[in-house]
Amino acid sequence: MTMVAAPIELALAAAACVAGVCLLTVSDRRVVLASLGLAFVACSALLIGRVPFGVSLALLTSGVAATAIVFLSTSASSWPWLSAGAGGLPEGRAFRVVLCGFIVVAVVGLAQGVNLPGQTVSPPLLVTALGLIGLGALQLGLSERSLRVCIGLLTALAGFETLYFVLEPALAIVALLGSVNVVVALIASYLLLVVRPSTGTDGSV
Repeated sequence: MTMVAAPIELALAAAACVAGVCLLTVSDRRVVLASLGLAFVACSALLIGRVPFGVSLALLTSGVAATAIVFLSTSASSWPWLSAGAGGLPEGRAFRVVLCGFIVVAVVGLAQGVNLPGQTVSPPLLVTALGLIGLGALQLGLSERSLRVCIGLLTALAGFETLYFVLEPALAIVALLGSVNVVVALIASYLLLVVRPSTGTDGSV
């Protein structure tokens, strides 16, 4: 099995990073959920040829399942993504775009000098993994809502799993980490469907 060609790797890395930025800056439900799914698809595709196909398929399956759970627990008329008012953390789109730019530039520079002992990891894969980890962590740091926290965790997990599966593609580890994606989505679903009704009329969660 051959590795994904370099141009395709670059396209997949770019798609994953754009998806991560959209998750931070876009409020439309369809775009957010499509971006989350795209991040997992890109990560899974980048693993083809580097790990057993079952590992890549497991990452794709768990990511799609987590995205589907979030999709089913939200609706266009009840989409608790934007803040109801001024919060304690910056919410401006321009502020988030600037921070995303800093993270992407830093990750691109960092990926050029990372050497993993005994492993040959291409820069596009490193950019994807580190970029999603950084963008997911940024989502966590700027979020006060459970749905944004869930999306941030799933974004960071997608990046972490992409890099970790190259280092340790054991199926038991893959199954364990894949189940974490689903559990995070289920917890978010519980908070959205059960906790939210008692939080107030603005739907804050």
